[in-house]
Amino acid sequence: MCELGVELANRGHEVEFYALPFMMGAKRKLDPHEVIGGLPYHEGWTHKVRADAAYTFYHPLSSLNFRATGKKIASFHSQAFFMRSVNTSYGLAPMLASYGTRLIGPLELKTFDAIHSHYPQPLFRNHKTYMIPGWVDTNVFRPRGPKHDEFTVLFSGRALWQKGWDIYVQLARRMRNLGIRFQYVGGAVKDDIIHSLGFQSNMLALSRIYNESHVLMDPVRADTFGRVAIESMACGTPVVTTPSLSHVGLKLPFVFGNTLDEYEASILRLKDLWESGQPYRKLSQDCSHSVEGFGFDKTVTEYEKMFYEVVAS
Repeated sequence: MCELGVELANRGHEVEFYALPFMMGAKRKLDPHEVIGGLPYHEGWTHKVRADAAYTFYHPLSSLNFRATGKKIASFHSQAFFMRSVNTSYGLAPMLASYGTRLIGPLELKTFDAIHSHYPQPLFRNHKTYMIPGWVDTNVFRPRGPKHDEFTVLFSGRALWQKGWDIYVQLARRMRNLGIRFQYVGGAVKDDIIHSLGFQSNMLALSRIYNESHVLMDPVRADTFGRVAIESMACGTPVVTTPSLSHVGLKLPFVFGNTLDEYEASILRLKDLWESGQPYRKLSQDCSHSVEGFGFDKTVTEYEKMFYEVVAS
């Protein structure tokens, strides 16, 4: 959203950020001012917001934190809000989001003028809803350079239950003797099979990692938009993933699976294609072409159109 706000300001709109206290863990890991290009920033538990359009990251009772005048848009950026049951491994906050949305959401959402989501939900049936996906920087994430000589499977993101990290570890153990290299980017892990590349803040370096890999393994249990999967596709690297709402709704040529057997079979089929040469190159080209519509400029224009329509309604 920082990127979106800065770009809207560059297009001539007045933009301000209002946030709850930003503490990820015991110590602040990021100064918000560093990523919003000098735009006004306000932090606190409650805010009075005066705007033509107030775009709110929804959570149950968020209207108490952000008391806005003007038109209001509730946005949903997590699948946790719609999960029927939440595994305790996912954490307390997603559980509260899920149950709170089911109990409070139907009534609270009536106070908003529109809803923004990445995919449809029954909860939105009687509301003005905009389905706008996220974006990737297709100037950075694009085909560049050769693949590794050894067939390489990549996991990108945080090593968490909701991202399917435990599934990836099981898969690496299971396929350890099949001539396949397993890599991880997104943090630091110690593993005798999975090679950790650490956290990459440089997007160009991350793009090269996608490009050098032959397949992204993305066994998510809950996802927001699927940014990691689309970054990989933009680089021409096929994606094996779960048929989650966020991924199926993108209508992209992902390879879907639900079990370790299906994941292993899909990876081995892709390995065969790569060893065949031309079939894999054709698939790689199809992957990068399929996500051309997720570029930043196009998506910002869709957001801009939504704001204009809601304010005029």
